[in-house]
Amino acid sequence: MNEHQSLVSLKNNYLFKYFSDNRSLNLFHDQVMKKAFQLSINQIGPPPCSFSWFVMGSAGRSEQGIFSDQDHGLVFEDDDEKNMLYFRHLGKELTDELYRLGYSYCEGKVMSSNILWCRSHKEWEEQINGWIEQGSWESIRNATIFFDSRNLVGNDEFIEDLKRQFLNKIVSNPNVLERFFENIRHVRNSVGLFGQIFVETKGIHQGEIDLKSMAYLPYVNAIRYLAIKEGVYETSTILRMNALSKMMRYEKDIPIYQRYFKKLLAYRLSLINERTSCQSMNYINVKNIEREKRKEIKEILHHGKRLHRFIETIAKGL
Repeated sequence: MNEHQSLVSLKNNYLFKYFSDNRSLNLFHDQVMKKAFQLSINQIGPPPCSFSWFVMGSAGRSEQGIFSDQDHGLVFEDDDEKNMLYFRHLGKELTDELYRLGYSYCEGKVMSSNILWCRSHKEWEEQINGWIEQGSWESIRNATIFFDSRNLVGNDEFIEDLKRQFLNKIVSNPNVLERFFENIRHVRNSVGLFGQIFVETKGIHQGEIDLKSMAYLPYVNAIRYLAIKEGVYETSTILRMNALSKMMRYEKDIPIYQRYFKKLLAYRLSLINERTSCQSMNYINVKNIEREKRKEIKEILHHGKRLHRFIETIAKGL
């Protein structure tokens, strides 16, 4: 059995058996991805200069479920052609290795194999400044994705420095915050006036609720917006909530939302034996949920919507 096969076996054997909490699960994902990085280095040789391989999305926030797709990028020190060619090669090798390990390709191509996410430190500085200055829907979306970055392998000072530049740029362009809010303004209705949970009405998930778009994202997006607004460097939603809770403006409200978000993360992991893919993990059939658990889900959905309204008042300066 070669190193790749051993890693596949390790991931498949341990992923379901030994992890029932969010922290342990994501530490395990980190270890698997670090080993994948080492396998890729073994294939193409050592890096020619200082670098950072960083993860974004749910991986960056340490909120991956059992199944996860890829969200990662590379930043390297010098932008000469030799280094550029090496890291583009590495990015492709990394992306394919992770795919072979069961991490599906990102539909939006937010991966190290995409030159948009594989750049020198200088190019990253220029790109981040450009995203914020342009203020288009796509550029703000890319900036938002980057803000969830977390160094996994290499020099963590690169990501710290780029995030510092990101937040400083926001301070000098406060009006751009409105564009960040516009990107998360629309939230699907999840609970009706009489307490009924809205479900999918057609397709393969008919009768099911989309936990990702109706429960998870309202919390994540709202707290990320506050983190950007208040200059919070933390990446995970829980740690961002911890930091915000220490601020007078949020000390009463955020702990309440944090409690429900933690319940959501725990509930998502309780579904691991029922789901077989990253996409299907996001859906649950309401009819299969016992009464008390359904009540809890309604509360999670209700507070997610309430948090979003809270953010809207802040975005409007009320």
